[in-house]
Amino acid sequence: MKFFSLILIPMLLWAGEYILVFEGNRFFSDDRLYQELGFERSFWDKLRGKREVKIDKKLIDPLKEQLLLFYKEEGFWDTQIKTVTKKTRVIFSIRESRPIKIASVEITSDFPIKNLINLKNGDRFNAKEFALSKERIKKALLKAGYCSFDLDAKAYLFVKRKTAYLVYYLQKGSPCKIKSVTLSGNTTLKEEVIKDHIFLKPNEPFYLEKVEESYRSLYSLEYFESVYIDYSKKIDNQIFVNVKTKEKDKNNIYRISAGFETLHGPKASISYKNLNISSKQLYFELKSSKNLKLSKISLFVPSLSMFDRRFDTIFTASYSDEKYEIFREKKGSFSVSIAKEYYKRSIKLSMGTEQIDISSEELCIKTGRFNLIYPTVEFAIDARDSKLSPKNGYYLKNKTKFALFDQKNRFVKNATKAKFLKTFNKIGLSFKADISFLAELSGDPPVSWLLYAGGANSNRAYSYNRLTATDTACKIGGKILLDTSLEADFPLYEKIKGALFWDRTAIKNRSYDILSKAVNSAGIGLRYDTVIGELRADFGFRMDEFSQNAFHIYLGGVF
Repeated sequence: MKFFSLILIPMLLWAGEYILVFEGNRFFSDDRLYQELGFERSFWDKLRGKREVKIDKKLIDPLKEQLLLFYKEEGFWDTQIKTVTKKTRVIFSIRESRPIKIASVEITSDFPIKNLINLKNGDRFNAKEFALSKERIKKALLKAGYCSFDLDAKAYLFVKRKTAYLVYYLQKGSPCKIKSVTLSGNTTLKEEVIKDHIFLKPNEPFYLEKVEESYRSLYSLEYFESVYIDYSKKIDNQIFVNVKTKEKDKNNIYRISAGFETLHGPKASISYKNLNISSKQLYFELKSSKNLKLSKISLFVPSLSMFDRRFDTIFTASYSDEKYEIFREKKGSFSVSIAKEYYKRSIKLSMGTEQIDISSEELCIKTGRFNLIYPTVEFAIDARDSKLSPKNGYYLKNKTKFALFDQKNRFVKNATKAKFLKTFNKIGLSFKADISFLAELSGDPPVSWLLYAGGANSNRAYSYNRLTATDTACKIGGKILLDTSLEADFPLYEKIKGALFWDRTAIKNRSYDILSKAVNSAGIGLRYDTVIGELRADFGFRMDEFSQNAFHIYLGGVF
């Protein structure tokens, strides 16, 4: 049957007998009517100008009824459509009449819903928008933790008088709690792994965001082909959650890629990942480019029990050979990390060791071998409304490395990041700040441990790590850094957004005065939302020296 459908549909399209034409439509353009009838117009069609839509004779009556239904949904209840055929054309002659207008919107609610209702007094009644307003209210209630609400929303239409009265009645009820969480579908993966990576726990408050974050967390493990969290079953204010999962059949993933990086130029990489070796994941990667050679192997062990708790544990060993602008670093490293993610917060503890060889022809750089052992403490608070494409909220993160075990080389490196986002009528405002310092207790740290700036997530007038300290003639990083960005994005066309940004970076090696001699940059960008994050393209330039500029294209959010 599917085979015949694939043949029949193209034949009907090519067998179009009439060119469809509209007349009398004043409120809606031809393009809008074509779109409502299912004739989508591509971007290239629009560039070429007006197009012709051909239809089969059998489609005339169904399309007419579909168009009448569309006009009713848009508030034109008395619209009449006559069909006239002239040679190769069929004309839909439309008499739109007078639309139904909203006379009043009455709201009785113990929960704020006024901003969720876009239909106002004097607006043309729109059935789709009325239905959407109810869905927005339900989603807002679930997001706030209310699942047993009483919502009664009605639209009273007086067709002859061309008026409509909208009535919203809402009692939010009591906040809901999770009664139980059950699992189904998992075969090889232990139940504690799934339970550790969802944010829905018995006897805790229920929020819709917890469901959304649980989806993200489970998919990030890469074990599952599909995940479905059912929270529809409830009794009074108690929700019974069921998490249904389907594990992937394919456990071995091989990747070979070639591309281009702003810093390293042309690159090639090969990697292998086993997604389930007794619930563990093994990863191996080789990467090569003009300035970087990297080999890396890691083992991911989810929900490993220690200290009467369960943590995700990662063992990583790597070797890299990287050429910076005026020095070269060869580094072998090994680390063990344990991580735990909670709802809107996370913590990660690591113990790492590095053997670093620095070589350079510059006298200002300390060369030789550095042997470092350092624990790292990292924690974050994430109150953004989305991890992939956030619009509102804030994010705070602190990361500290303690290299204190070698009496000759003892220092502490700290980085604190803060991000704030707010959207006003589709205009998004974002601000981020990164303040970092490297405190020397004894000896000199390796030059690669100094603080650098520049790149897609920093000052965008520079390539990655190409902005060095401003108070030294040597092109090395600093020991104190203040890196800030302010950005505004706005809609351009469908999913495409434009952006204007200002980046300001102060980086010093000898002085702790981070408010003077800052590098100011500005730029423009484009944004495009995808299912795996935001695709971003930015061009940044230094405000006092336009010749210093850089172009960045990358996937993922800065804010």
